[in-house]
Amino acid sequence: MHRLDQQFVLRATVVFGLILSVIALSATLSQAARLTDDILERGVDLAYFAAVLLAMVPKMLELVAPLAFGIAVVLTCAYRNEAGTTLLVRAAGRSPVRDTLVVGLYSLVAASVLLVLSGAVVPKTQVAYRSLFAQAQSDSLQNAALPINQPLAIGPDLTLTIGVHQSDGQYSDLTFADHRAQDETVILRADEASLSPTPDGRAALTLRGGSMQRISGDGRLSQLRFSSTTIALDRWNDASGATALHRRMDTLSTRSLFGMAHLRIDALEELTRRLVAAVSLISFSVLAASLLFASPPPQGGQTATAVSLIGVLVVFLLLQSALISASGFSQTTAGLVLAISASPLILSPFIRLARRMAG
Repeated sequence: MHRLDQQFVLRATVVFGLILSVIALSATLSQAARLTDDILERGVDLAYFAAVLLAMVPKMLELVAPLAFGIAVVLTCAYRNEAGTTLLVRAAGRSPVRDTLVVGLYSLVAASVLLVLSGAVVPKTQVAYRSLFAQAQSDSLQNAALPINQPLAIGPDLTLTIGVHQSDGQYSDLTFADHRAQDETVILRADEASLSPTPDGRAALTLRGGSMQRISGDGRLSQLRFSSTTIALDRWNDASGATALHRRMDTLSTRSLFGMAHLRIDALEELTRRLVAAVSLISFSVLAASLLFASPPPQGGQTATAVSLIGVLVVFLLLQSALISASGFSQTTAGLVLAISASPLILSPFIRLARRMAG
């Protein structure tokens, strides 16, 4: 590799690393703010909370890598133009195609690393994150203290009254009243109960050794005994957290997703998301290099071109994300998103030709 190309790759890598670190850190801290309500404020140890955040970092890196890499390529190309290096190498006979090829090969290596990260590393860290998150929820629920001898609203027309708090997560002498039906009231009484998470990460109170009374509108009473029943506590359940725990496709390797994509649409969606990120990284980098290196613009137009390219990158990635996350994902959607991600690579020769003719 030519020394000039080595300098370009080194500078682009440093810029990429800095931008990736800043954006990923911002995304992780944003998630941390949400998790504070779910975990930290319920009494979980701070070190355990930090472990949850660390397990989340690879996923954040994967999500923001295409944006960070695109910005790094634009800034590095613009810097070389501003420094006059591109003009000198053009005068020495170096072809713009060679510069674009260097950027393309560099982006190809970066995309390969991203595919390995998303296909092998992130699934393992997501398993660890979900396990830590579920355990943290379990610990926080065990340390939680529900109010004693005070009616607790756990949903619309649902109230719970606890007589005794025996120990962490253990209660006794409970009364649960359900007034949702207009012509009937249901009252559950239990000797003992325990607070714990369900397999999907939602908080639930398990009642043991109790009775259920049904009181109709005309005053008739019926009663039966039960050995165990479970009541969901909506005030402890966060809808976004529960949804995240249900979505487990990101815990599977890319190889596994390939085997499932023809059977499950959620597997196809996750596989498409990973492939689109890698393809977008390559295609936009080639487009940026072909525009910035084709014929160095005047000094006044360099910044405008770079800013315009970054704006296109943001819209480009947001459009793909919106299509993937929209309801009704299908094979047609997957094909459309992949076509959009590859469009800069396909259009870049025509854009260069148009610029040359305009010039």
